[in-house]
Amino acid sequence: MRRQGTWVRRMMARRVLLSFLAVALLAAALAYAVTWQRGLRALDTMLDQSLILTRRAVESEIARFRALPDVAAEDVRITNALRDRTAPEATGAASRYLETIAERTGATHLYLMDGSGHVLSASNWNTPLSFVGQNYGFRPYFRDALKTGRGSFYAIGVTTGTPGYFLSSRVGPADDPAVIATKIDVTPLERTWKTAGVSVAIADRDGIVFLSGVDDWRYRPLRPLDGATLDRLARVRTYDGIDIARARPLLTATPDGGALALRGPDGAELRGRSALIEADDWRVISAAPIAPVRAAALLWALGAALAAVAATALAMIVNQRRQLIRLRLRQNALLESRVAERTRELAHEIEARRKTEADLRAAQESLIHTEKMAALGRMSAAIVH
Repeated sequence: MRRQGTWVRRMMARRVLLSFLAVALLAAALAYAVTWQRGLRALDTMLDQSLILTRRAVESEIARFRALPDVAAEDVRITNALRDRTAPEATGAASRYLETIAERTGATHLYLMDGSGHVLSASNWNTPLSFVGQNYGFRPYFRDALKTGRGSFYAIGVTTGTPGYFLSSRVGPADDPAVIATKIDVTPLERTWKTAGVSVAIADRDGIVFLSGVDDWRYRPLRPLDGATLDRLARVRTYDGIDIARARPLLTATPDGGALALRGPDGAELRGRSALIEADDWRVISAAPIAPVRAAALLWALGAALAAVAATALAMIVNQRRQLIRLRLRQNALLESRVAERTRELAHEIEARRKTEADLRAAQESLIHTEKMAALGRMSAAIVH
């Protein structure tokens, strides 16, 4: 019996322990899922707000120079250079004019090309890396300007080796068009992002990051590039001197809801969001570490598990107390019932005893009366005798 009782107690203890574990795991899983989803939504909201600010900053920086080629082309010195493209005086005057315009507007370079892409005049005409005499007819911004009237292109300069954003416009007569282009430096945006400590990047239409506040992300494709894309990039020398084919893709996955999975320079897991800059078909990416969201979810899961265990223990204690009270009430009721029954039995016994005593007294009185009558009879008989 003792062994059986010990076995029963052990089984009950195991059941209680399993119940606690089940409740704790369920509460932890539920709290983790809810906190995780809320944390991701809050992180996505923050990233979307960062994207809006970044996109506006980029668009504003470029918008300052977008009309510069058209405005510069209105000057008579540009007109004279286009009229007599072989005259050194005309092209020289145009170069000096473009140099002045570049200094006053903050543009990196301004230069004038003929219909074949040969540079006639340039703002850096008096520097060792002068564009004058160079040919940029292979660049997309030149071909687009001849074809549609305007062009834009981000690339590393083949002459200077420095990256920049090129804006171009078609000028001159329709039968002998020319192109005027400006190159602007947008790398100050990177310094701003680094100072702010934000993980922001801009990728071109091919998905190659060319601006970023994270140095490790620059000149890396978001996803693996096909051979045709790599050949085209090499042909137009977009990222001259950079081996894009060997660069590791930046994105690791696309989890849900348009979010992006990335890795930071230290290997930390990041969650990113992206937005499109329609004018150039660029994609702005903003990312933030996901570790704080996971830590918060784990913390809430631990708290929920502890709270669930405490609540379960309290509920079990309350239930046991209720059962104990119910048992005591049942025992009291049973005791009261037995006391009442015993009281009724005693009452019956007392009543029977009272009746017996009454019968005894009656019999005794009858006996006394009989004795009295007998004595009277004997007395009477004696007197008569």
